[in-house]
Amino acid sequence: MYAEEIIVKRLKLVYPEGTRIELIKTDRPEELPIGTRGTVRSVEEKGGLIIDWDNCCNQHIIRGIDKVKKIVR
Repeated sequence: MYAEEIIVKRLKLVYPEGTRIELIKTDRPEELPIGTRGTVRSVEEKGGLIIDWDNCCNQHIIRGIDKVKKIVR
């Protein structure tokens, strides 16, 4: 198994579909403000997260550039 596949498997375990997250770091805050919350739709094959953001914005999370945290209720 390649390292990339291992990372994607882990991300799918940590961030399954429906997981609530909050953005804590990005290089494009003008498009997606820090603190924005959303719901994980899926994990891309390259390890990015596809998120349905609460502000109706549809931006992906790029592994290694953006950072999110799980919202624990």
